[in-house]
Amino acid sequence: MKKTVVITIGIVVGLIILFNIFIPNPRFKSKQEELNFAISSKQYKLAEDIALELITKDSTKIEYYVTYLKQHFNRPEKEGKNGPIRDDNTIYIFFENKSKSQDSIVSDIGKYGLGLYYSLLDDYHGALEKYLSVKNEKLKYLNNSKGFIYSHFNKLDSAEIFYKKEIINKGNLDGAYSNLSELYTNSGRYDDLQNLLNDRTAKKYLSIYTEREVSFYFHRYFKYFKSIIFEPIQNATNYLAFISALLILFAWLIYLKKIDIFEPECWKNLLIIFLFSAVFTFFVYPITDIINIYGKFRLNGNIINDFFYCIFTIGFVEELVKIIPFLLVLKYTNIINEPLDYIIYASVSALGFAFIENIKYFDYQGLDIIHGRALISVIGHMFNTSLIAYGIVYNEFVSKKNKYFYFIIFLLLASFVHGFFDFWLINETVNALAFISILTVIVQISLFNSFINNTLNQSNFYTEDKSINSEILQVYLFISLSSIFVFEYVAITLKYSVSAGNSALFHSIYSGTYILVFITTNLSRFKVVKGSWDNMHYWGVSEQIDYAENIVNKQIDITKFTINNLTELYLSNQGLVISNHKINKLPNWYYIKLLRQINNTDYSSEFIMIRPKKLNEKLKNHSKMIVALYLIKNKELQANEIKIDNIKFIGWARIN
Repeated sequence: MKKTVVITIGIVVGLIILFNIFIPNPRFKSKQEELNFAISSKQYKLAEDIALELITKDSTKIEYYVTYLKQHFNRPEKEGKNGPIRDDNTIYIFFENKSKSQDSIVSDIGKYGLGLYYSLLDDYHGALEKYLSVKNEKLKYLNNSKGFIYSHFNKLDSAEIFYKKEIINKGNLDGAYSNLSELYTNSGRYDDLQNLLNDRTAKKYLSIYTEREVSFYFHRYFKYFKSIIFEPIQNATNYLAFISALLILFAWLIYLKKIDIFEPECWKNLLIIFLFSAVFTFFVYPITDIINIYGKFRLNGNIINDFFYCIFTIGFVEELVKIIPFLLVLKYTNIINEPLDYIIYASVSALGFAFIENIKYFDYQGLDIIHGRALISVIGHMFNTSLIAYGIVYNEFVSKKNKYFYFIIFLLLASFVHGFFDFWLINETVNALAFISILTVIVQISLFNSFINNTLNQSNFYTEDKSINSEILQVYLFISLSSIFVFEYVAITLKYSVSAGNSALFHSIYSGTYILVFITTNLSRFKVVKGSWDNMHYWGVSEQIDYAENIVNKQIDITKFTINNLTELYLSNQGLVISNHKINKLPNWYYIKLLRQINNTDYSSEFIMIRPKKLNEKLKNHSKMIVALYLIKNKELQANEIKIDNIKFIGWARIN
């Protein structure tokens, strides 16, 4: 593993050096073109600096000031662990000085800038006070910003008036039309939304979601489903987004194949359920639209409202859609024929959903989120769907209660976990606590390890000669997930520039390295013990089984330690270790076939059970220890049928 890490780091460093030497920086015809490029490539500090440079050349153009402020606040408060802290005070002083200018145009821009400054810090009362001090009421952006503040105060009539003023003044049309359509949507004013869509000027500023929701409301289902289906097709034309989603998909598909050691699934079955799930993804839209339109349940910024929305409208709907393909395969085919298959096929169903979602997100939000989707979002989707499947397996093998009750309970639990993760990222009030979502993923990864381990333990195709090579699996995970980091760097570099790629790579390494290490460590180590149902691991990994010291199929010498008639009869002897079991919830019972058979009519003459004196100790090859010796009462019992009542302790023995 160390060698793999060193080689990977060497390749990445070499790639960075080559790119920085041989790929030229882009050239621009104007500063405005360079500014647009910096914004699109998410180089926020560069965009802020260029906007300030443009302000010095033309101090009366408000667009430069707005860009300067927004790009400043797009930067994180602290850039890296030891990086610089964003200096908000300097930018406040800058606009404060502008507001005191003798030039009325510059003064109004300064006052508006102070209002926007407060608004971006969520101080809406302070923002409105500054906006109201601006003398030129037709100043571009001003009326839209006032409307935005009034909408936060739930004064929707006032907000609508100011949005329309912005439109009449031909100011910030993009912001005004967008905010006005959101106001109409949240208020259920679909006739007004339809009027906006009929306006050719307004329509080009409205989102595809607005048109989709209006089509659904007015029962124009052909147009509605056309927009749903063709949106991801249009997104897929962004080849970098499509390739990124494909890389993530196959990284995890191959992982699932590698852990399926006893009765591997064929690629054909996996790809069929993947495609099935990808198609089912589109059912999220009509279900969500029904809830939004007829249930009048939407995100509105209120903590309680958004919390339950995330759980029920996002979590429940998505988990329901993801689990249906799995349930159909479970009911109408026989390809799910061992417990691990429940986890495998549930995860593949989740990957189908995540694939479509990833294409959309990479197209809309940019390529810099590729590593986050691969390490966090996709893991979350697989875990949540597998949680439902694990509930089905657990009920079948352990609790054996009402299967429908268990399904509903685990569906609700998966919905809660899904919504809980989303809530801290979506709601602006609690967004500062977004690290809770990362902690949730860490717990999910540990539990996912337990799901895989326990279902492997229950395999009806279990054989001692098959095992998961932890080191090889760990190397695979590290290489495949690191490759996604590298692809993200290469894609951003080729699409934008070397500086954009370097910046994105630094951010991805800073934000994603810990999760990468945690995944490669946790999802590569499993302790496979036939028939064992271990407790859930909420942190860390299962103890790794030492296959190098596996005693199964090894021959051992057994000599008597306790002296009585039965030990004298059976020992000394040699035995072949057939299998390892749990009896009466105690681990490490070994089923032994004696090489010298005993003439005994009361007990098995060919097989015995032994257990190390220390409960948690395992038999090891070429080791000496004291073991408890048990005779098997029923000669016809197979090893996996033996219970505590079927064996008799006759004393202690020594093995060599």
